Amino acid sequence: MGEDYASVAKQFIESYYSTAKANRSGLGSLYRESSVLTFGNDVKVGPAAIVEYLDEYVYLGEELEHKVHYIDAVPQAGGTVAVLASGALMWPDAPPMLFAEMFVLMQDGGSYYVGNETLQLVSLDPSDTYSRDD
Repeated sequence: MGEDYASVAKQFIESYYSTAKANRSGLGSLYRESSVLTFGNDVKVGPAAIVEYLDEYVYLGEELEHKVHYIDAVPQAGGTVAVLASGALMWPDAPPMLFAEMFVLMQDGGSYYVGNETLQLVSLDPSDTYSRDD
């Protein structure tokens, strides 16, 4: 892979979360009509549906901060980069929630777009269980 995929991942994550905080509608340019977001049992396809969903159900206010603890990147065939970001979602008046978010970045000319994205909130409570059937 000609480009340093770890640098691509780091730059993408920094840009994505700063845009999510400052101008969520600006996230739309990072997706294509074939892009897919999965969060729990919800699946959204295309920029408009994804940005609307993130704005309404996921980010829940301007005060949210993403505290990213780790960024892992794996190069894939055709210049694709799989990126995993994990850390904590922080609101001023609520306890932090741990998260893991996976992005599959696809090349489009000299830039990347989000082909697939999966967001998962992580509970440390061993009694919490999750199933796609819930």
